[in-house]
Amino acid sequence: MGGYAGLRAHRWKCWWIALTWTIWQHRNQIVFSNDSFNGSKLMDEAIFLCWSWFRNMEKGFVMHFNQWSSNLREGFCNQGREADIGPG
Repeated sequence: MGGYAGLRAHRWKCWWIALTWTIWQHRNQIVFSNDSFNGSKLMDEAIFLCWSWFRNMEKGFVMHFNQWSSNLREGFCNQGREADIGPG
């Protein structure tokens, strides 16, 4: 597995680790500090962590965080809408 497929697999692994790490952090804040759960804050922190890793680990990754996170959110939202609408 090389090229684009390898990069995609690497990014999915990073995303999974970032999301898992952030969930554990929020869980610990709820248990030990009696904080409340905030799903949007959890996603924002996971997205920022993932972007930070990509920026440091991938040589050609130079996209600004705001642009990257907006494209990521739009991609997820549009993907859900396309699934609801179905093919042409």
